[in-house]
Amino acid sequence: MTEINRELAQRVLKVVDAGLVGSLGQPKPGFMCVEAAICYALGMPHGDDPKCILKSLRAFKIHLNDVKGWSSKAARAEGLRRLAIAQLGSDAIDEQQFVDRLADTARDWLRKAGETVGNAGLSYQQREMLSSARKYSGFIDGSTFPVTAGSWVAYTAHHLSRLLASLKIQPKDKTLSDCAEDVVQILVGMGAPGCQFLDLTEAA
Repeated sequence: MTEINRELAQRVLKVVDAGLVGSLGQPKPGFMCVEAAICYALGMPHGDDPKCILKSLRAFKIHLNDVKGWSSKAARAEGLRRLAIAQLGSDAIDEQQFVDRLADTARDWLRKAGETVGNAGLSYQQREMLSSARKYSGFIDGSTFPVTAGSWVAYTAHHLSRLLASLKIQPKDKTLSDCAEDVVQILVGMGAPGCQFLDLTEAA
């Protein structure tokens, strides 16, 4: 079992702050995805499965990291740095409870998006984005496998972020960062071990 401590959190943050790319990447700071950055900080072989992360959360993080919406490596790192720390040791929390809360959060994203775009005169492409988000959200309850439910939630967030960005309601970086912070707050509420080191993300 991986020991989650302040030193590890500091190492993770240093690697993440070098920048994150939208794929597995290479074992070099500034050229990895967020989960590969965790593996690097742990001294593990290059990969995207650090083992100390809840499976459903890992599925969500991979989709959120890889979505083609972040404006730069630096923006992706800034948006995901708090979640990168909060997720440490999350394999110790209850998977089904996490998925249930994540699903509720995804539905809240969907509700807010529906309110935002309700009278916007959507184009065909934008209607398809909203339809896709609703489709994935509707699949969540039918899954008995948390990792699959986590993927569906991630796809919901992905399509919603594309829709909101296409309407230019707010920068896509902020949309994605807000999704990540909502998940941070779920982990805080569930007492995930890494959350005790979130103060590191607020230091100057």
